[in-house]
Amino acid sequence: MPLKVLLVEDNPGDVRLFREMLAEVPTAPFSLETVDRLSTALTRLAAGDISAVLLDLGLPDSQGFDTFYRTYEQAPSVPILVLTGLDDEALAVKAVREGAQDYLVKGRVEGQLLVRAIRYAIERKRIEDEMRQLNRALEQRVRERTAELERANEFLRTVVAERKRAEEELSRFFTVSLDLFCIAGFDGYFKRLNPAWERTLGFTPVELLARPYLEFVHPDDRESTLAEARKISAGADTISFENRYRCKDGSYRWLLWKSTPVAGQHLVYAAARDITERKKQEASVQEINAQLEAANKELEAFTYSVSHDLRAPLRHIDGFARILREDYGPQLDATAQHYLDRVQQGAGQMGQLIEDLLAFSRAARQEVRRQSVSLQRLVEDVQQALDTGGRSIDWRIGRLPSAPCDPVLMKQVFLNLLANAVKFTRPRQPAVIEVGAEQQNGEQVVFVRDNGVGFPMKYADKLFGVFQRLHRQEDFEGTGVGLAIVQRILHKHGGRVWAEAELDQGATFYFTLGATGPTVEEWRPSEVEAAP
Repeated sequence: MPLKVLLVEDNPGDVRLFREMLAEVPTAPFSLETVDRLSTALTRLAAGDISAVLLDLGLPDSQGFDTFYRTYEQAPSVPILVLTGLDDEALAVKAVREGAQDYLVKGRVEGQLLVRAIRYAIERKRIEDEMRQLNRALEQRVRERTAELERANEFLRTVVAERKRAEEELSRFFTVSLDLFCIAGFDGYFKRLNPAWERTLGFTPVELLARPYLEFVHPDDRESTLAEARKISAGADTISFENRYRCKDGSYRWLLWKSTPVAGQHLVYAAARDITERKKQEASVQEINAQLEAANKELEAFTYSVSHDLRAPLRHIDGFARILREDYGPQLDATAQHYLDRVQQGAGQMGQLIEDLLAFSRAARQEVRRQSVSLQRLVEDVQQALDTGGRSIDWRIGRLPSAPCDPVLMKQVFLNLLANAVKFTRPRQPAVIEVGAEQQNGEQVVFVRDNGVGFPMKYADKLFGVFQRLHRQEDFEGTGVGLAIVQRILHKHGGRVWAEAELDQGATFYFTLGATGPTVEEWRPSEVEAAP
């Protein structure tokens, strides 16, 4: 029976998209239920039988972190995956810290990734619940043991004469510990071991005491173990050291060590914890990340291949339509002429879409080659190359700094942003486009501002997704790929991009170049740029 996943989302387009993504993976063992209100979701969760929740934090009846808190409070045993846009990723990260299993950024999720994320969230939640049960049991045992030790200590304080019994209690603690306790000599042999060693490695204490401990260490870890032993012999404590010890069955277990030397006795008191399972989990996470990276590369290669292969048939469509118009145009009536126009217009739009897809793929694959680039000159070059259709535009180019970046990729960023500003200021007389730089909260920011048609901020999270458009094609042409290219290039530089706007009041796009961008001291025009 498929596991039931509850999607809490008020945007019908996003609901449809998530259904389509799950449908792309026929082996996905999930059935999707959807609600568009938090109140409805809480009622459904109270009824039970939900295996996971996909939760949008912005709902008509609840906003922000309170949405997650109320959902988590209603069903703490159900794994929650927070759905987030690019502008509220920090809120999603906070939700994960507070108990959400994961978060997914809308526009960056595909079917396989979504299915894996749900599966891993369910499995992680199950493991966490088991760990909590184990921790509660262990805490109870610790409380009981602590109470027992407190009673023993009280007894020892009142009956000093029973010192022998106190020593037996300490010896008992050494014996029952789950960690691997030992006393080792500077000569490289164990002197005393607790039973946890035999439980963990399988060797008896006699076998472990009879040979140098280095013989049980993995060959690849022996050099580092010897180096750590030399530091301990010199009087240094070990705070955190990892190596592998051989088990009797030939396998190896990872141990995490803490130790302190007693130089006068030439002894080392040490405690080791078995972290093998943690190491396996870390390796599993690394493998998952590698698989995700490979999947992304395959998707980019597929996009490039499909876009490239579509060029030839489109050229044929456009070419034959042109021949038809030239050879038989006078014989066609108005309706046929209109249909022919639609064919050529569609082929042209499709051709532009393919070019944009290829540019998007190239931006993903192209290596960033950083050098010091004058952003001032880059903007001026782009401005001169833009086709403004003879319009009168009030360009206000502020003084911009030089920055370490890829000049080709950064030119594409300014080309896309300025072309957008030119396009969306067409209804304005006069059109005003401003480019400048400023500091925001100690971060260096470049902006492109216009007095164009703007857009409602509630749709800002869709701006940088591929094929996302906020205006009708007949009003403003485009494919919805340009801003996605901008975001991808800036992410490759370690920066970010965002926008602020108001409907009919213009828009401002901001971006940074990340940690490799100009420092506060560097954020000043060069001598050439500052010249009047």
